Amino acid sequence: MGSVGGGYRPGRALVWWWSVWVAGRVRGGRGVAMATSVLGGEEQVGAAGSELGSWLVAQACGACSWEAGWLAALVRFDRAKQWAADGALSCADWLIGRVRLARSTAFEKLRVAHELARRPVVAEAFAAGEITYCAVREITRATGTDPAIDEVLVELARTATVLDVRRAVRRVLLLAEQDREPQERQATRGVRIVANGDGTTRVHAVLSDLEAAELAAALDTLMDHSSGVSQSEESTRADGSPAALADWEDRPWHHRRADALMDLVRAHTARLCGADRYLVHVVVLTAGGAEILGGEPLDPATTARIRCDCSTVTHWVSETGQPLHLGRKQRSWNLAQRRAITVRDRGRCRFPNCERTHTDIHHVQPWEHGGPTDISNGILLCPHHHTLIHDGWTITGDINHTLVFRRPTSL
Repeated sequence: MGSVGGGYRPGRALVWWWSVWVAGRVRGGRGVAMATSVLGGEEQVGAAGSELGSWLVAQACGACSWEAGWLAALVRFDRAKQWAADGALSCADWLIGRVRLARSTAFEKLRVAHELARRPVVAEAFAAGEITYCAVREITRATGTDPAIDEVLVELARTATVLDVRRAVRRVLLLAEQDREPQERQATRGVRIVANGDGTTRVHAVLSDLEAAELAAALDTLMDHSSGVSQSEESTRADGSPAALADWEDRPWHHRRADALMDLVRAHTARLCGADRYLVHVVVLTAGGAEILGGEPLDPATTARIRCDCSTVTHWVSETGQPLHLGRKQRSWNLAQRRAITVRDRGRCRFPNCERTHTDIHHVQPWEHGGPTDISNGILLCPHHHTLIHDGWTITGDINHTLVFRRPTSL
């Protein structure tokens, strides 16, 4: 819903470097032509199989050398914070927007790049094409190692499989874990929620052993309770059908545990007061269909279910994405306006490639210069990009469609 324009764009060499490699090696062109010349035609695959295999190995080694150089340049780019000139909040955000990497891939590339910069033994072997990126990715998971351990891991990676390297790294991590203080272990504690893009979401939690035991006990209790309820309902059912209990017992254990987790969440949520930020926002499109805040589509059955048993706010949105229109003459945004702007902007910062959901509402035309406190003049911006706008960046375009963010000419 936006683009960045104006001025010199740093990092162009990194983008060019990456795009040239992709175009040359992946999309065909030179790579396909070279493979065809090695084969001498598809009919000769059997006769030239060993020659093609040697060519593939050589190209893979060359790809490793290329990526080692790209990662080294990425470290210099990140340390100089040149990504900030494009308005990015971090180098990972810049990689997502400019190099078009997935978020997880961007963070992984940065992690590996910075580890290689600190570990010359691994970096040199990777640059020489002696070990693969997959092996480097596993080796760099063990942080704080000394050169002697890196030499052992690199030597293993030269001849063994990536699975063997992973097992060796796991042993190194287990040994290091024994020497860590309890407060250091707590630093990794947290919960991450990442959408898979297929209608499911992955929830990854790192808890203390005691917390994990408490959670497991609560889930087991709820699973036992659910099984008991099903059995009780079974005995009193008018038609005598055993379907309810059979369905529960036949479902995989991990499915039943997920049900228990959601029962725990819903039971606790039902006890709390209904602050608006905890509501389920259902966006109904006049052109047909519905979605939740953020753009994930909902099928009719799911929509009906959550509206029946959840606290929801339903927003009707036109085909152009325009929600309700309020022309309030005050500087602060009222609740209805906040909801409408949040729905239109899908709960995310409008700056290009920024996916942050902790946002402020910004007056595109400043209040001091006559800008109204109205939906047509408000957009969501995260605190970082909100500050950038007030530091001289400008916004143009259609607030309901595409916005263009331009950096100050002095940058």
